[in-house]
Amino acid sequence: MIDEGVGFTILAPSQASRWRTPEGHWQTPPIDPRVPYRYLHPDGSGRTITLFFYNGEIARRIAFEGAGRDAGGFLDLFESQVLYDQNDLVHAATDGETYGHHQVFSDLGLAYALFVEAERRRLSVTNYASHLAGHPATLEADVVGGEGSSWSCAHGVGRWCRDCGCSTGGEAAWNQEWRGPLREGLDLLRDVADEAFERSAGDLLRDPWAARDDYVRVVIGETGREAFLAEHQSRPLDGEQRETAASLLKMQEHALAMYTSCGWFFNDIGGIETVQVLRYAAAVVDLLKQLDHPVPERDFVAILEQAKSNDPEVGTGADVYLRIAR
Repeated sequence: MIDEGVGFTILAPSQASRWRTPEGHWQTPPIDPRVPYRYLHPDGSGRTITLFFYNGEIARRIAFEGAGRDAGGFLDLFESQVLYDQNDLVHAATDGETYGHHQVFSDLGLAYALFVEAERRRLSVTNYASHLAGHPATLEADVVGGEGSSWSCAHGVGRWCRDCGCSTGGEAAWNQEWRGPLREGLDLLRDVADEAFERSAGDLLRDPWAARDDYVRVVIGETGREAFLAEHQSRPLDGEQRETAASLLKMQEHALAMYTSCGWFFNDIGGIETVQVLRYAAAVVDLLKQLDHPVPERDFVAILEQAKSNDPEVGTGADVYLRIAR
């Protein structure tokens, strides 16, 4: 993130491994979420990113106990964390869908809290960039190492590759062992898509991977396809070449979408979320065929056969792919 020029990010308190004072003394958690921290790039260059660690208890109360439904109670949670420094930043991080979807009426409670009740209590509503401009980080923090960490899995990033124990429910005997084969299969398809992209896009696009990253502007409608290609083409392209370049970029879009978090979050491979992930995979297969690139669909399906659903009527990941997604 430092390499990409990101100035700050928000982490869960459990993602902090240690912190230290300006005097250089390392301390073990808990970490104080009211202040920002600097994280130094490990290459010794002195480059940094600022880390905000959200208040985990407030986030839990909002997400799972409906604390956002009542503006007064909502702000009581934040006000209780302010000590004696009026510059304390009290903040929580929750899914946006908490407000009004998971917790009915909490969207209304949030709006009233921010725009009416906070002013009445003389609480300042701000954002991270604005707060950081007046209160730069003076403390340093390090983060949990290893394979990585996340907000929504207590086992690092296990939720996206194995049966780590996290799920959204299901029957008592259900498991998520299907995640391993699903990840293996999608990784196979991704590698083939990357190979096809590198082999074919280099002749059409000035910097294929930079174009892939910038293609998000087309996805969100910020720019049109033809204008985008004119900006990134390596030379003037004819109609067929433009179609090929567009298909290569669309293939990369779907290859990224295969890893959408929802596909791994729930309790079974037959759920609508994982079906959608496999639809993205099917789109990658289709585009590979259109580009006349060898497609390992048979190998992909064979791997998915190892991803067994908890519901015998669903079968395996291969059944889901061939019967529904494909």
